[in-house]
Amino acid sequence: MGGLLYKDFASVKGKKVITVLLIFTFVMITLKIIGVRTDLFAALDMENVDGEHINLFDTFTSEAVWFLIILGTGFINMWVSGLTEYDEKKKSMNYFLSLPIGKNTYIASKYIFIGICYYVLLSLVFVWCIVSEAFIPEGFMQDMMMVTQFFSLEIICVALLISGIEISAYLIFGRARGQFIKTALVQLLGILAIAYLFFGNLNVFANWDIQLLIDWCEANSFMLTLLSTVSPFITLGLYFLCYRITVKVLERKEPVNE
Repeated sequence: MGGLLYKDFASVKGKKVITVLLIFTFVMITLKIIGVRTDLFAALDMENVDGEHINLFDTFTSEAVWFLIILGTGFINMWVSGLTEYDEKKKSMNYFLSLPIGKNTYIASKYIFIGICYYVLLSLVFVWCIVSEAFIPEGFMQDMMMVTQFFSLEIICVALLISGIEISAYLIFGRARGQFIKTALVQLLGILAIAYLFFGNLNVFANWDIQLLIDWCEANSFMLTLLSTVSPFITLGLYFLCYRITVKVLERKEPVNE
């Protein structure tokens, strides 16, 4: 199992990815400390509509967290298809049988590796949020980081579940059919979004404001805390279910003749 995990780690250039992330984290922390102890970013101070003083560098670091979430989930999602490629004919059962290990171990390694990737991403997002929160005054920006932490957890939970379904599709149906299923689902979501834009009630976006979202989160803090506590366990349960379904299906499959 360890060898399989390291093989996947090397195939996605894990050392380079970790090095880049550590460098960005170090730079962000350093700039935050310098900004607090000096007037380096004083020129970026501004006042919002509520009369609160906000530094644009704090806004930038908040947006950097969202950039990390979007970029991280996007890269991990792309890794799923690359890590589940088989031999040149995409005949999964023949590939499994050619391995010196049980096919269940091979399948488990894919789910474990992708799960570790999302765990590392979530941990890094929380570190960036904590660092950003530690160096900003109370008020709008701290509320923004609170909202970011909640939604980042939920986004990564959804991304993990989607990746679990993708791994199952790729392993059971092969990469070509799995990619077709993924594309079909994405297009279906796109059609639903376009249909809403044409026929849905767009008035909800007319007076949309980030402060309204913050106020809603504060008013429903208990529900959001409960959801943040429960959703990771539900997601992991469904993720494990994807693994079990994949194992059960592939146990019934026979090798494909050349």
